[in-house]
Amino acid sequence: MKFVEIKGSDLRHSSFIRSELSNSKIINKHLKNSYFYNSKLVDVIFEIPGDIFDNVFCLSDLKRIKFLGDKDDYNSSILNCDFRKSNLSGSEFCIESIAKSMFIKANLDGTVFYATEIAECDFKGASCFMINLEDVDVRECNFNWVDLSKMKVMKDISFVNSDLSYADLSTFDFQEKLFGLNKLFYTKLKNCNLKGIFMDDSELMFPDLEGARLEKAKFGKSQLAYIKFSQKQLNEIEILEEGDGNV
Repeated sequence: MKFVEIKGSDLRHSSFIRSELSNSKIINKHLKNSYFYNSKLVDVIFEIPGDIFDNVFCLSDLKRIKFLGDKDDYNSSILNCDFRKSNLSGSEFCIESIAKSMFIKANLDGTVFYATEIAECDFKGASCFMINLEDVDVRECNFNWVDLSKMKVMKDISFVNSDLSYADLSTFDFQEKLFGLNKLFYTKLKNCNLKGIFMDDSELMFPDLEGARLEKAKFGKSQLAYIKFSQKQLNEIEILEEGDGNV
């Protein structure tokens, strides 16, 4: 079943298991409680200006799918959706926000997020080659074991209160955007620009800072035992006593 247009239905409690819906268009105010499992939805357009809530897309082929909402309308959102192990390569998310959704081991190569905020989402083990998160505020997300060193834009992304352990953010420019309260256990930050960044409010455990620019970056005194600096970096950083950090 290809080239189908479904209009005026939120598909509530509808199930599409191993279905073929490629090149179709789904148009409605909302999309809620639908179940797309191991289905083929290549080049499908979801024209949904309202919320996309509590839907499952597990193991589905979603290459070049488009979620067309309104990135300037807070009602345009994806909430509590499951994209685990789905192929979203080349897709576009044109919505205001994404929250409490799972992208574990999903293929996000070349995916563009036009969202303002992504919060409380799990990207653990996802493939993110040439992903575009420019101007997105990332909050309380899990990027464990994700290679973010080859994103399309390596700046202008905020990371706050997120778990970036074992992730690779090499060459990223953290200036001009928020970066704090993150968990950075064995995170690769090679050749990053961290000039002036307050690092003292993040959890650090031996991040790889080889070649990183750390002029006037702030670290807590208690963190020094868990970080390996070059002599040049030690001369550049500022060491804060407890209670002196950026709150």
